Amino acid sequence: MSNAKVNGVELYYEVYGEGDPFVLIHGADATLKNWSKQVFVFSKKHQVILYDNRGFGRSEAPEKGYSRDIYADDLHGLLHHLGIHKASILGYSMGGGTALSFTLKYQEMVKALILVDTGTGGFTIDEERRKRMLTSMELAKTRGMGEVFDLTMDVFSPDFMKSYPEEVNRYRTFFAENSAESYVRRAQESLSNPNPPQDLAPRLSEIKVPTLLIFGELDTAFPNADLFHKGIPHAQLLSIPNCGHATYFEQPELFNETVLKFLEKV
Repeated sequence: MSNAKVNGVELYYEVYGEGDPFVLIHGADATLKNWSKQVFVFSKKHQVILYDNRGFGRSEAPEKGYSRDIYADDLHGLLHHLGIHKASILGYSMGGGTALSFTLKYQEMVKALILVDTGTGGFTIDEERRKRMLTSMELAKTRGMGEVFDLTMDVFSPDFMKSYPEEVNRYRTFFAENSAESYVRRAQESLSNPNPPQDLAPRLSEIKVPTLLIFGELDTAFPNADLFHKGIPHAQLLSIPNCGHATYFEQPELFNETVLKFLEKV
């Protein structure tokens, strides 16, 4: 449990276990605590590095600087701080965008890449998305992050939400630990940016490291499994049936088993 000054910000990170370095990057609806169903399983065989992205959890939240490329440079700085020259990288949702950008920029540092329920970026903010973001920003400022989660709660399948309300509430608790102020800063930066981030789909063929793709069959946030599978040479794909966006949380046993088997072969 430490902090590192990298790329101009203080990042909070935790390291567990010994072995080959394995980095887990959380999504926009999370902190490093969301990996509670993975960290102790993975750390039996790997040195697991968890960290809160800038603007999340216990990491610093600067006024600006919340792009995918900046997140990738944050990770580069953290690995340099830890003296790690090569690691396997797993990114979920927004964290998958970071992992993808990091791999395209620093491929020599990536032993294996695991992309979970993620997209290639490049989307524009249409009027419907803008209204939703403005509503969530107002909720964050006036009623807290828990209310934002309730508005944007499309990460689970209907069956999971019905059968495991206590797990949904646990996930909500993790989300609510994020700062409303930093949430608003990130949203404002997205809304004020006239140029959407580059769509990385045309660059997927540049990825030459072993790659595993994990997507929920019912994921409505990023239904991009086929795009990644066709675009990344020799990528392996697991589509988890009857599972929503947060596959790692909804189906942890299958998720963990698949990841460990993949890393063993790497």
